[in-house]
Amino acid sequence: WPPFDFAISGQPQGFGIDLMDLLSEKSGLTFKYINGYTWDELVKMFFDGTLDVIHSLSKTPERAEKALFSSPYYHSKNVLILRNDSPDIHDLKDLEGKIISLPRGWSSIQFFEKSYPAVHIVEVESSRQALEFVDQGKVVATVEQEGIASYFIKKFGFRDLKLSKWIEEEELQKTSSMHFAILKTNPVLFGLLEKTLSVITPSEMEELEQKWFGREGRKIGQEDVGFTPDERKFLEGKGDI
Repeated sequence: WPPFDFAISGQPQGFGIDLMDLLSEKSGLTFKYINGYTWDELVKMFFDGTLDVIHSLSKTPERAEKALFSSPYYHSKNVLILRNDSPDIHDLKDLEGKIISLPRGWSSIQFFEKSYPAVHIVEVESSRQALEFVDQGKVVATVEQEGIASYFIKKFGFRDLKLSKWIEEEELQKTSSMHFAILKTNPVLFGLLEKTLSVITPSEMEELEQKWFGREGRKIGQEDVGFTPDERKFLEGKGDI
């Protein structure tokens, strides 16, 4: 889920990873990251007790019954992603009777099932696949955070897609606030990390946001994919490709 949480050659990357590393540095805790699972699988592993901490997820009443949620540390408005040749949609009621794609396990699925049951949902494996379904015309739209959607569109060349205006739905916008969570059975760990989060300075948080979401610093689509110096020298010698 770049630029929040992804892996390159098995190495964890992203805003969420950098934030957890900062919490590790300040608290003295050491985190071991795992990857290679779908979001739905990770959420199930967390609630089964296989994972101690899960990060970069939204808070829902159902999840809050079993887990303790940190203060929100990032918020980005949700938007609709449509094909360029599709009519603009400004109201979610316009999606009723139509098909949209959403990643399996996302809290926005619960929102639509409760508030807009006439919207048909195709559950997919990832945000990228949700966008691919829109790009290919299999569905009318998907919902994603504005910054994440812009990243994917530029990174993977979805030139036929466009973003709607911010969706004026308070309950849906709540699903785009990011937290880390720990099961209620482990309140000591939660208290330690929540206290550590509170001492992260505004300038430290701004630096992370600028790195992953700003126009300066890290450029979208320009991640280091792990080439060795010899491989880089070889490519430079090839000139234009």
